[in-house]
Amino acid sequence: MNEKHVICAVDDVHEGTPVIAQLRDRISVGVYRIEGAYYAYRNHCPHAGAPVCMGVLGGAIVATGGFGRALMHEGRVLKCPWHAWEFLLPEGVTLTDPPLRLTRFPVAIEDGQVVVELPPRRARA
Repeated sequence: MNEKHVICAVDDVHEGTPVIAQLRDRISVGVYRIEGAYYAYRNHCPHAGAPVCMGVLGGAIVATGGFGRALMHEGRVLKCPWHAWEFLLPEGVTLTDPPLRLTRFPVAIEDGQVVVELPPRRARA
């Protein structure tokens, strides 16, 4: 059964600014509000283990055909602080290699609180 963790009050999460919380022994989680919905991601870049939720949330310059380019996904592209890998939120996929993605956890709103669910701990051998 999943473990529930209260992160903060709903009003503490603002568009574009994560709330980062330390859960369990060493799991850090970033909670985002994107277009009014709440999402939680493990604060761990799949590329090199950076604290990805410490990165900047902005947009991305995307090719539009020929020599055209445009700023797209404003407020939905998380740039990793170490190597500038970009992840499209809320999907959590990289812009350049979509099979690589952030680990996302279920989020619920209970009594005005943001609650993140983590999978059960694995038994140590």
